[in-house]
Amino acid sequence: MLYIFKLALILAYAKSKKIKKVALADTGQVMAGKILSEIIQGRGVEIQNMIKFLDEKFEQEEILLGRPLRDFLKKEVFTFLIF
Repeated sequence: MLYIFKLALILAYAKSKKIKKVALADTGQVMAGKILSEIIQGRGVEIQNMIKFLDEKFEQEEILLGRPLRDFLKKEVFTFLIF
């Protein structure tokens, strides 16, 4: 539920500033948790949009959501940031 609210705030801000592309910081582990949560809640149809690099669900609003870190684990990101 918190993720949906956060996404709505990001989209509202992007729309108000006329931003066309937004990069989300969802790593592989975060996405795995969200996908399991969607399946448990009975929203398995949404999985197609969640695992794509570009989420085209909000194309009507002309905003593309990208997930550039989806192939990385949190540990890999933190290791990269340390060095």
